[in-house]
Amino acid sequence: MKSLLQSKFSINNYNELKKLNEIIKACNYFSSEQLSELAIIKGLFDAYKSPDYSSENILSFLRKISVESKWQEHKTLASNCIKELTKFTIGSTCPDLFVVNQNNEKIKIHDLRGKYTYVNFFATWNYKSLHEMEIIKKFKENYSFVNYFSVNLDYNEDGYKNFIKSNLNYQWPICYPTNKQKIVDDFQLDHLPSHLLIDPEGKISQFPALPPSPLSKGYNSTTIDKTFFIIKKNTTLKESFKIGKKD
Repeated sequence: MKSLLQSKFSINNYNELKKLNEIIKACNYFSSEQLSELAIIKGLFDAYKSPDYSSENILSFLRKISVESKWQEHKTLASNCIKELTKFTIGSTCPDLFVVNQNNEKIKIHDLRGKYTYVNFFATWNYKSLHEMEIIKKFKENYSFVNYFSVNLDYNEDGYKNFIKSNLNYQWPICYPTNKQKIVDDFQLDHLPSHLLIDPEGKISQFPALPPSPLSKGYNSTTIDKTFFIIKKNTTLKESFKIGKKD
């Protein structure tokens, strides 16, 4: 218990890796320096989402280990921990998506860089998913600065193919994954529909992103429409400042 309190205080206040290492090594189980550092990496990873610890300091410790560790395996492990812990934070690089669209064309989502990209993960058996497709169709007409990208996660491909045949008026990439389980795992999807907004540089802008329609009456009336409106307004303002500007 004492070492736990000391470790917490060290992480939240000192932000000194050497101090933390001394505390861990003082424990009989981790007298080996290599084992001690491995325990630190594991402990930092597990503590990241705890409100008792400073997430910023935890990342700082992991970055230091990823650069200064004596063991290459620990450097790699610390780097992988950082990627895992920060992969869905705003500004982090979005995991890639490999899918096939309704025209049987292979697409990587990072090929769509240059514009905002709004992704909806949907299923044809989900009523809310189907309702959202109609709203996305209207968004496409009103917000042309956004790429729209739908990823179907039906149990089998037959439902997806029947949906495409019945909805030829949806003129944006509606895709089926080449590896459905990988997408579910990579994006930690636990319900449908789910949404993702990527900025023009391929970075996470919102995840989970706001939906096209309110989640439920009286619960959350904010939708992605508000985000699109703000982006459009800011973009228009920037363009207006260029008028009459001297080179």
